Amino acid sequence: MKQHTESPDRPNKFFNFFHKHPWRSAIAALLALVVIATTIGSQIIQTHLSADSFKNELQQHAAQYLADANSYINKGDFTRAMDSVRLFLDLYPDNEEGYLARASIYAGKGQYKRAISDMDHLIEISPDSAEYYLQRGCLYILLNDYDSAQADFDQAITLDDTNQELLLLIAQIYCEKEDYPSALTIYDRYLLAYPDSAEIYAQEAYLYSLSEDYTNAADKLRSAYDIAPSYEYSSALAQTYAAAGNYEETINFCQISLEEDDSDDSLYQLLADAYYLQADYANAAQAYETFLTRSPKEEESAFQLCICYLQLNQLDQALSAAKELLTYATDENILKNAQDIVDYLQSTSS
Repeated sequence: MKQHTESPDRPNKFFNFFHKHPWRSAIAALLALVVIATTIGSQIIQTHLSADSFKNELQQHAAQYLADANSYINKGDFTRAMDSVRLFLDLYPDNEEGYLARASIYAGKGQYKRAISDMDHLIEISPDSAEYYLQRGCLYILLNDYDSAQADFDQAITLDDTNQELLLLIAQIYCEKEDYPSALTIYDRYLLAYPDSAEIYAQEAYLYSLSEDYTNAADKLRSAYDIAPSYEYSSALAQTYAAAGNYEETINFCQISLEEDDSDDSLYQLLADAYYLQADYANAAQAYETFLTRSPKEEESAFQLCICYLQLNQLDQALSAAKELLTYATDENILKNAQDIVDYLQSTSS
């Protein structure tokens, strides 16, 4: 009888972590679009007030109109805010603060094209303002116009190369356009300034995983883990190292993860597979046994356990496991191979 010692056939069963795991949502904390969308009205486009700079009564009225507009914007009362801004712009039609306030109101109401029109006017007035390009780029993102957004962010960082947060916005644009090599280049640049940014290393790992470059993905994720050890990173590392074919580190991080939280049954299966692929059949059998007590009748693992017993010359256990597998397996190849094991062992024992 042929002994079945091939690798477990589970393509992408464990190694799709990056495509589904909730820690991807942490990217939102890095100026991702949802953050921009919720803050642009009241935070990204700011109005700047200085009542002391208004010398006469007319100017004081204007300052009050702008102060009222800012107050209404922060309360989300865009109708009253717009009324106040109109009164202000009637008095000072070319004042930048008035256009900033009105752009903020338009953005808060979801009228992004009108907000961009006001930002266009502001950039004409102050073409060297990196902040205006940043603000307009954010508005373009909300319109899904990523090319225009990227152009504005590029111009903003040309005008102010000390603003490293801009790099994250530029990288996000490249991600939206699925230009992952360019995004990685930008993230590397950001990490030169902020080398302890675990979340950025994790994002780089995710991008490498999209192109199935699991070796680099594991390297980046290991950097994230070294900076900020956590179960999320260690369990992801176990899966990523497995995808990269580094089974020694797979075992290491499976054990680290299971010591912290043993609720994920798939980590026991991954640990068993890693031992199996290292030809460590004793530890593989133990891990498969643990996994199968938690996830009974998982036929692929049950079949691999049969193979482990054969390799360990534990023929009674192999026969018993193969017979049990025949009672519930549905995969035709597994059924045939299990029957081969039963036939072989029964023929050799007679």
